Amino acid sequence: MKRVLVSGAMLCAVLVGCGSGVKKWEAKITAEPNADIRREHIVKMMEEWPGKSDKAVELYAMLGRTDADPTVRSAAVRALEQSKNTTAVEPLAEVLDNEPDEFIRRDAAVALGKVRGPGAVRALLGHLRGDPDDAVRAACARSLGQYRYPGVTQGLVAALLANDFSIVYEARRSLEKLTGEKYQSSQEWQNWLDEEESRISEGGSRK
Repeated sequence: MKRVLVSGAMLCAVLVGCGSGVKKWEAKITAEPNADIRREHIVKMMEEWPGKSDKAVELYAMLGRTDADPTVRSAAVRALEQSKNTTAVEPLAEVLDNEPDEFIRRDAAVALGKVRGPGAVRALLGHLRGDPDDAVRAACARSLGQYRYPGVTQGLVAALLANDFSIVYEARRSLEKLTGEKYQSSQEWQNWLDEEESRISEGGSRK
């Protein structure tokens, strides 16, 4: 019993220290008028253990959404990725949906292939279909190769009709990874998908 109590006290102390560490960085970052220094603070924060905690993710998410400087927002998105914390999925999806800077949207799409969760699929598929930047669409195609969820193979097959080579290339790579199949043309992939959907409708299971 004594050992359990000591462990509980130690855990409490760690969590309190984590929260206070994040608050320290939040105060420094939000009070700093120089964007370069704010960005450096984010990088340094990531080097500390609290920099990967849920509280840290909340801070990165806030900075990724609201900081006026795009380089700071980009650093916050990269911190969300490097946190390896699944609570980062929702804020990364929000950045992908709402960020005006295409480079930061691409960073968010890449991050969602590394910090994974079902909440990412809608955003990745939506931007694979309709993002105005081809590099963002290609990044979404690549990250979707990590997601075996309904609608993903359909979205990737549709992306094979894109005019941009990088989108087609990444969509094909992701399809090969998800299905174990290898086809060259978009029509071959569409035929495969039609056969799969027909088999499922008849009571079979997807390969």
